[in-house]
Amino acid sequence: MMATLGKTASYTIRTLCLVHLVHTNFYEFSETRGESMLPTLNATGDFVHVSKYYKDGKKIEIGDCIVASKPTDPHQRVCKRITGMPGDIILVDPSMGSKLNEYSTIIAQRIQDSKENHIDDQEYKELLDLMDETSTSKLSNFNEYVKVPPGHVWLTGDNLSCSVDSRTYNFVPMGLIRGKIVAANDFNKSFNDNFWGFRWIKNNYFTLGGKE
Repeated sequence: MMATLGKTASYTIRTLCLVHLVHTNFYEFSETRGESMLPTLNATGDFVHVSKYYKDGKKIEIGDCIVASKPTDPHQRVCKRITGMPGDIILVDPSMGSKLNEYSTIIAQRIQDSKENHIDDQEYKELLDLMDETSTSKLSNFNEYVKVPPGHVWLTGDNLSCSVDSRTYNFVPMGLIRGKIVAANDFNKSFNDNFWGFRWIKNNYFTLGGKE
């Protein structure tokens, strides 16, 4: 009896170690929430396939969707798109124009709507963070250009109006990149609907001279 329990415990520990090894160094399957990557990723119900081959920025390219540790909170993960590589000149926020004061008003209205619609805590927290980080005083440099320093990238969400990203927390060290998102499943859909809405996450980034 004790020998059987010992073997079971040994196999369990080995399995857990293997899972941890794979999750840390090779592959991760995790849930994403929030509106910052719409329409690429859904606000709820999406799970992403993350390749750890690209960990620490290895072989990443502009336009890749990645998972990274948030610079202002290392315990929190973010899913964003790389829109600036080392040496690139970046317009801090091309979506802002001259409507800086309107932006805070829009976010405030979204927070009020969220309260009434009882959205999940994570999305509500993101909106509060967005409101806090986009006060007019902090937006004073949003029409400026910056150069991405060596060893860093510039990250933004595909849905710029609902994303806390490099426009808020600045350049992101490549060492915080945990992997590249290569595919996703939409569990809002059924198994028969293309295997729970499976799709590849492609790099569709274009430059003026063509695709990178």
